[in-house]
Amino acid sequence: MKTRRAAFLMLALLVALPAGADESDDSEKVRREATEKLNQLLDQTGSALSGAGASTGTSELDSALGYSNEIASQLEQLRNARGEDAAAKQMTEVWPGKTQEFRRSLELLKQVKQQQFSFDPLRETCKTTEDQLMGTVRAYLNAPDDAEEGVRTVTERAEKFATETRQQLEAAERKWGEQERLLEESKRFSFDEGNWRAVRDRVQETAAAMQGHMKTRLEESRTACGNLAQGVNNPEVVSALKMLNDRDLLVKTALERIAGDYEAWKKERREMKPGGKFRQENADKLLQAFCDQDEYQLADRVQRVADEVASTMGNLQRLYLERLQRLLDDLKAVESTKTPALKAEVSRQKRNMTAAYKRLEEAGNLGILRGRNNPMVNMYLENGNKKHLALQTGCTAMEYEIPGGRIDCVNVSDGSCEVIEIKPNSPTGRSAGEEQIAKRKTVLEELHRDDELPELMKRCVKDGSLNIRYQVKYYEYCPVGIENIDVLTEDADE
Repeated sequence: MKTRRAAFLMLALLVALPAGADESDDSEKVRREATEKLNQLLDQTGSALSGAGASTGTSELDSALGYSNEIASQLEQLRNARGEDAAAKQMTEVWPGKTQEFRRSLELLKQVKQQQFSFDPLRETCKTTEDQLMGTVRAYLNAPDDAEEGVRTVTERAEKFATETRQQLEAAERKWGEQERLLEESKRFSFDEGNWRAVRDRVQETAAAMQGHMKTRLEESRTACGNLAQGVNNPEVVSALKMLNDRDLLVKTALERIAGDYEAWKKERREMKPGGKFRQENADKLLQAFCDQDEYQLADRVQRVADEVASTMGNLQRLYLERLQRLLDDLKAVESTKTPALKAEVSRQKRNMTAAYKRLEEAGNLGILRGRNNPMVNMYLENGNKKHLALQTGCTAMEYEIPGGRIDCVNVSDGSCEVIEIKPNSPTGRSAGEEQIAKRKTVLEELHRDDELPELMKRCVKDGSLNIRYQVKYYEYCPVGIENIDVLTEDADE
């Protein structure tokens, strides 16, 4: 009985031993796979956070949070299979807490991300507000009769804008303090064991990038809003109020500004005067319409380009007239000055500008600004036609029609003929002439071979052979230079 029981126990032990070995192998496999998966997830987390600091959304942070959940899940699987494995024990005891710290940093970054770009509009807001204030200042500086009202209005608006700006800056400073505290807290995550190092680095980079962006924008806003926040102590407001309280100084400053604007106007205006670059470019376009294209529809093409040039020049002329009229209007605002020297300066500027305005108006009836009504252009068009006709004078037949076109000139002497094409002396004219004369020759030779020559051309046959001399004659019709299509001078503006 005892022998049978011992045998049974031995058999049970032998059966149990392989099962324990299998369980050990399975646990090791689970640990290995979980560890590999954890390292893979950490690498993916680091990649997901790349560029998160500059991003305007939270997608990168959300992805990293998703990976952190998977990391926690893998750590739980590893804990269940860790057995007595020292490395697995260390990971499952330390990493879960570090994962929670990591999640906390991500949540803080996500919270700040919503405010990261909130300072961006402040700089432009201040610039727009300051432009608005300076627009009010300029309006009153150009209206000396309203100087008293100007002092009151500029003072009120400067103080109002200053109060609003200071409040905005103070709110931004408070917000920055709150967000900087959160960012510094997020940077406390410093775990760098194994593949966590890259994750730690991405967290630090993201926080630093967000911190740098907000700090830079706030500093830019302080600079942009600095003068505006000073109210009546704003240097530009101080200067404006000083002038508004001193009528002569106000008028003198206005006249200096108007004179400077007029000098700039004259300098730019020279571009559309004869010899100016802009006028030269437009005149060249008209010359090209004459000289660098074929003769077909020449008049239509030249007239179209002439009108286009006139339209371009005319639009610019109107802009210059409008600018000059605004300067004349500005002068009207200071005409009431009683100071003799200032009054004389007003009269001088008005006289010069009025004369310049009249000259510019009259320029619309000169040269290339006249478009197709430019007599110089029409003269060359007419001369081209006359030269073409002159070369046809004395021809036996003009515009003689054959298959494929019309011959400009045919001279017939029994047994001998001339076939002449007449073209303008231009690159395209010469090319077209050679091409057409070759076509005429081909057609006439085919007609002769087929015994289908027109009656007139039969007189070109002698002893059974077609005896024709082919020739292209050219005439000069292209204007030599700009002086042939445009005026060369215009009185200077004083």
